[in-house]
Amino acid sequence: MCEVSFGNWTDEGILRTPVFQGLREDKPAKDIHMEKAKKTLSKRKLGIVREISSPDKILFKKEKITKQQVADFYQSIANDMIPYLAGRPLSLVRCPNGGESHCFFQKHITGNIPDSFHTFPIQEGKGEGTYLTIDSAEGLRELVQLNAFEIHAWNCQAEDYMWPDQIVMDLDPGPGVPWEDVIEAAFELKEMLEDLELVSFVKLTGGKGLHLHIPVEPIYDWDQIKTFAQGLAIELVARHPQKYVANMSKKIRKNKIFIDYLRNGYGATAVVPYSLRAKPMSAVALPVDWKELRKIKGPHDFTMDKARKKIKSRKKDPWEEMLKLKQKISILTSAKKRKKSA
Repeated sequence: MCEVSFGNWTDEGILRTPVFQGLREDKPAKDIHMEKAKKTLSKRKLGIVREISSPDKILFKKEKITKQQVADFYQSIANDMIPYLAGRPLSLVRCPNGGESHCFFQKHITGNIPDSFHTFPIQEGKGEGTYLTIDSAEGLRELVQLNAFEIHAWNCQAEDYMWPDQIVMDLDPGPGVPWEDVIEAAFELKEMLEDLELVSFVKLTGGKGLHLHIPVEPIYDWDQIKTFAQGLAIELVARHPQKYVANMSKKIRKNKIFIDYLRNGYGATAVVPYSLRAKPMSAVALPVDWKELRKIKGPHDFTMDKARKKIKSRKKDPWEEMLKLKQKISILTSAKKRKKSA
């Protein structure tokens, strides 16, 4: 457990920035530990799902939303949410007394483990940590039982955790930035990715900004993915230095948007689609269609009840193609292919 903390383009659209010179082409994967994760990933058990304890406890005071209502929300959207977190290493924000009280960030799972949790080891420094993943509505319910209603995930699958399968770019506005500017930043980054023939998907974070998810084929190592994401951030800043920064220092972020690429390193996480946030209001990290993004009035537009109605009424999942895509990055070479041929 720990406290919460968190070049130029050519005419052909190829990114050429100095940061890409730092790609570590031959970094070996931690094969032994990854194989161990595959072997020890626990199988799902058909255990009895516990009733929610203290169901009337208020988790969101302003809306008077109870723990039971949060559990019911996750049960109602489980079919929409599970595909985006199943099989991924998870980290949890646990709030024993609700979103406005003290919360803590938990990476490792210990103690009595519910039947609906799958556990596996991941190499961390010189040791190992035991992580969890879920793949069922029962698992979501058990997370709520633990007061873990904000859920974060790695950009990889547990059984192949040395090979990320998505990139997450976080557009985080500093003080004084209008919501409309955050939306425009998302479209500018989307266009930049399209120059590289990469499709992206956008979601409200439930916080201040937006996330762009870019699914990729899991053939690049963490260094490549993080450096690529950094290159995107640096290029966007180079184009509009008056609007964006790629440095997380709060001193320089007033009236600017931080293009946060740091969620793409080994062990980094991003809030999963459809997760509630540990905030005073029950904001949801909601995937949306690019076509409707400019119609959204603010980052907290979809609280729990509004999000449930939105999900129920929409004709299709705006991210339905997300899990089908395995995109290659034209300016990178496959580290996995090099490793196999070595």
